[in-house]
Amino acid sequence: MKANKVCVDCCEVKAIGYIEDAAFPEDKREEAKERLAEIVGLGETMSAPEVMAEMLQMIGEYRSTEELFGDIKSVYNDILLSLEKEVTDEIRQDEDPLLAGMQYAITGNYIDAIAVDDVQESKLRELLAARKNIGFNPEEVENLRNDLASAKKLLYIVDNAGEVVLDKFFVTVLKELYPELQIGVMVRGEFVLNDATEEDAKLIGFDQVAEIIPNGTYVPGTPLERMCGYPKEWAETSDVCIAKGQGNFETLRGSGINVYYLFLCKCHMFVDKFKVEPFTPMIVNERRTDFILK
Repeated sequence: MKANKVCVDCCEVKAIGYIEDAAFPEDKREEAKERLAEIVGLGETMSAPEVMAEMLQMIGEYRSTEELFGDIKSVYNDILLSLEKEVTDEIRQDEDPLLAGMQYAITGNYIDAIAVDDVQESKLRELLAARKNIGFNPEEVENLRNDLASAKKLLYIVDNAGEVVLDKFFVTVLKELYPELQIGVMVRGEFVLNDATEEDAKLIGFDQVAEIIPNGTYVPGTPLERMCGYPKEWAETSDVCIAKGQGNFETLRGSGINVYYLFLCKCHMFVDKFKVEPFTPMIVNERRTDFILK
């Protein structure tokens, strides 16, 4: 899905903030801004996550981008790991474990260092406490339930660190609900934003639950045209995919594969296009979406 001007402008504002940060070499700021202006033009041919990735790659030539996002990753991984037994038991004991797992998993999509200006632990805990109030399109929930029951292979594509812990809880229960289902978990190929990588997945023990599959790219999404080999094969041959977050929607939209997108509508563009309130939880299937976000 090609980026629109609103998305590119937002990426540019974020990137300028990183360039003007005190840790950025002062004598290189103007040079970096000139290069940034050139990257902005890529929005005509790329998705917004790809444009953001190119901006971060350029910024990374002058300063460490891990310094920008490393703390939020470790802090929220630790917070949510401390809830592992409590949350996993609650999902298992719910009258509808699939729905409960989805509710917890989508709550974690709040932990987004780009779309949410100031991620707060208190807000996350508030959302977790209210997870039973989360409603989804019931028809799509049933479609997902039926697809999982008949599927042989599921690809679960994660988004952010911290959030990935709740995904681990959900996938743990999915394995119990569908014991014959082969499950792979796709992560980012390199460090980018606060997105989950193979290292993050292993640190939280996700590799003890399912196979971890790096997508081989530095994009905060799943751009199939940039992928090759094993990860692309997994994406194209899975019977069902569950893809978390707006970035995965933006990069997979139009792929035609059987993807169920799970995300909170955090950006103005998503709120406007879906005609919902900010932070509305969404389940959208790629093959049954009767509109195209441009």
